[in-house]
Amino acid sequence: DPRDTRNTQEQLRDPRDTFDHRKDHHGMLNQKKESRDASNQRREQRDTLDIPKQSKVPIRQVPSPELPGRHLTRNYINVTPEVMMRNPPPPMRETDLFSQEQLIVEEIISLLVGIQGWYIQYDSEKKLLEYFQGGDYINHSLRSLIRKIEPLFYFYSTVTKFIELNSTYQHGLVSQSLCSVMSTLLKEHYTIAAQLETQLRSGNLSIQQLWFYLQPCFKTLNLLFEICEEIDKSNMQGAAILSMLHNKISTFIGDPKAKQWCLALATHTSLPYFEILENWIYRGVILDPKQEFMVEESKTTPNPALQSHPYYDLTTQYWDRTYTWKKEKTPRFFKNFHEKILKTGKYLNVFRESEKKLNNPNRINIRYSENPRDYIEPIDLAFKFASEKLLKELSDDHDLMGRLNALRRYFLMNQGDFFLHFMSIARAELFGKADDIQFQRLQGLLEMSIANSNARYDKYADYLKVKLETSDVVDMLALVIRIDKQIPDNRLKSEAFEILPIQGEFPAEIDLTGLEAFNLEFEVKWPVSLVISTKVMTYYQLLFRQLFYFKHVETSLNEAWIRQKNMKQYQ
Repeated sequence: DPRDTRNTQEQLRDPRDTFDHRKDHHGMLNQKKESRDASNQRREQRDTLDIPKQSKVPIRQVPSPELPGRHLTRNYINVTPEVMMRNPPPPMRETDLFSQEQLIVEEIISLLVGIQGWYIQYDSEKKLLEYFQGGDYINHSLRSLIRKIEPLFYFYSTVTKFIELNSTYQHGLVSQSLCSVMSTLLKEHYTIAAQLETQLRSGNLSIQQLWFYLQPCFKTLNLLFEICEEIDKSNMQGAAILSMLHNKISTFIGDPKAKQWCLALATHTSLPYFEILENWIYRGVILDPKQEFMVEESKTTPNPALQSHPYYDLTTQYWDRTYTWKKEKTPRFFKNFHEKILKTGKYLNVFRESEKKLNNPNRINIRYSENPRDYIEPIDLAFKFASEKLLKELSDDHDLMGRLNALRRYFLMNQGDFFLHFMSIARAELFGKADDIQFQRLQGLLEMSIANSNARYDKYADYLKVKLETSDVVDMLALVIRIDKQIPDNRLKSEAFEILPIQGEFPAEIDLTGLEAFNLEFEVKWPVSLVISTKVMTYYQLLFRQLFYFKHVETSLNEAWIRQKNMKQYQ
């Protein structure tokens, strides 16, 4: 036990050591007390002095939370002449050429990391160098090299400003990741500046050597500067930044070093986007706080007036409109694979809605790569896994094919003997008014017809129910298309047929016969309702009503032909 060890050490300690330790402790306390008393005495003396009003240091205001404060930045700060005159350096005109070179090199190294010099300062707003304290007397050869190095200060100022403005939460995860990797590259820039300062202190650095050592910095900062300028110019966010970085990689084919930097930028910047992608294709969950992902989850509710109607397909609305693809939020390298990505997460959502856990054993961390196969193959595997699991769930556990065959038998009238028997025993109800029909009696006649036909051996026969419509086939078809296309006005335009007027929100109820109002219902539960949805069932019902009426016409023609044939013997 550690406590036993501590107790043993305390027992073995020399008592004189403890006494000396306590004596030193009391001595430190006395020193602190004396220092505190001296500080209070100096404060009282300072308060009694008559300090001129103009020499008081102004209180700095608290910086805004959106923008960094004036002195909480790595960018250049314009130093006022009053501050510079507090401790002025020796005038440049009184120094020789060698001393000028050493002073200028020191000034340039300071400017490389955002610190203003005494003789040379960079104005980030005017984007130019300014000379102070006799800087006009700098040798012309030194001035020419300073002008060559000047673009480096502009690159550094632009990149630093971009990082400080775009690394906040409101700019999104992709922008934050880009600013993070840019800050990492700037650390290498600071390391080079520190190494140059070390050589300067040892007296082994001239301005020509400085110009030579700064060549790699020009390439790095120029690349970062171009990226920052392009993002600011087009106001890019999220997927647009990733597409821009993806395009830049192909432009640096002849420059392996720049291509490597750009690839590193794209790889690290895309990490948040690929994490959202992994959660979607492996779990069916969207964790996108700033809505940067290509799949968007809709929280809006449908029109209550349409939702209350029996033809409204809530399952289809959930499946088609809860998760939608956004083209503007799709990176260029996912342009041809967005459909697979969208469907993979939707398939997994079926199991989430059914409260079933589904773990993908082939889960792979997806990262951006120059080779598209590195991130396309995991997406294909995830899509294959999700589609196979969903197909197995529907086919094996819910017998999807058996239900589809039942729809074909009943709604497409593949079970002929059943309908002939039903039309014969329900003739009185079918030819009467729909309002006068007893629903329970018609349901009983339907069950009797099923029991007296081959349909009695069908396990899905019990799922079949009678339904009496309140509108004819034309109005029902017009309303279904209106709901499907979300047409807001009271007229429906379709290329398939002429304009069909609709009075009010829904078709007005008209007097129908039992034959015109008769329809069938088939009970479907989740998740089979994704395939056999209310929308699909409505199409089957429309076909059934038309076919049922055709069957009635066929029966009437057969009866008329038989009567006509029987009348010939009396001629």
